Amino acid sequence: MITGAKFIPPSELEKLLPRVQKGEYVLLDIRTAGEFRSGHISYARLIPVDELEKRVSELDGNKKLVIYCRSGKRCLRALTMLTGEGREEVMVLEGGIERWPGGLVTDHQER
Repeated sequence: MITGAKFIPPSELEKLLPRVQKGEYVLLDIRTAGEFRSGHISYARLIPVDELEKRVSELDGNKKLVIYCRSGKRCLRALTMLTGEGREEVMVLEGGIERWPGGLVTDHQER
C-alpha cells in the first residue's frame, strides 16, 4: 500500500460530498475527457491521469484530495505521482465510479 493513501467506500464519499461542494475537499476524476463527459460524480474536477504529472500544480496543496477512475486501477498510478509530489492526504474511491451508487452528471447538465 502507498503511504498516505486511504481507500474509502462509496458510502464515505457520499458523506463527504457536501464538504466537496463547499470547497473543503477536491474530488478529482482522473479518467479521460470522454469518460468524464459521459458521466461523473457531482462536483468532480477532471484531470486525466496522463496529464496529472504536468498539471498537479493546479491542485490546491492545502485541500484533501479524493480521486477516482473507472475501476480503481488508474488511481494507483495517480497515487504514486501525488505522493511523490508530497501530497500527504489522498483518498481513493474503492472500486472507482463502477461502484458509485449515486447518480452521475453529464456535461450538458452542468451548464
